[in-house]
Amino acid sequence: MTSISEQFGREDWSRHSRSQKARRFAILALCAAASAWALGSIEVIWAWVWDSPAQMGDLFGRMYPPDPTNLGAILRVLIETVNIATIATAIAAVMSLPVAYIAAQNTTPNKATLGLVRVNLVSSRSVNTLIWALLFVAIFGPGVLARIVAIMFRSIGFIGKLLGEAIEEIDRRPVEALEATGASRFKVIVYAIVRKR
Repeated sequence: MTSISEQFGREDWSRHSRSQKARRFAILALCAAASAWALGSIEVIWAWVWDSPAQMGDLFGRMYPPDPTNLGAILRVLIETVNIATIATAIAAVMSLPVAYIAAQNTTPNKATLGLVRVNLVSSRSVNTLIWALLFVAIFGPGVLARIVAIMFRSIGFIGKLLGEAIEEIDRRPVEALEATGASRFKVIVYAIVRKR
């Protein structure tokens, strides 16, 4: 097998020129200096860093093999978590119905409420559930209520957006027919929009 220098007839061949090598070295040195400055400024407690493998070994040692004596407590907390998620989602589904009607362009009362509700839906979805939980734990204290409200706030954004988009896609003909007969806004929503969904 022939080398590259033998193939191309050049003994001084290299992948990068001297200026490219110098630029790459300068970038690497700059990155190393920035990393060193960052490590120095965040005040890392190095004793914890060196101790972390032993802590991880202790954690995995307590996790495996599983201890069946704690099974009752684990199942109780697991059922509580499922109940919290179910209750929060059910409440959010009910609360997101009026929000979805205001967030849909064809059922909103005016453009101001449409914009306001859509901003609220986007902000509700963009904030993580853990952040909502931190906020509501500070308001209500640690407990089931804070967890339910945190999941509920996040779910209202998702369910409201999905329902609002579904309402916008309905067939307009039944709505126009009921409006032409002089039906009230409530009757139009009940008979032309709710029945379509």
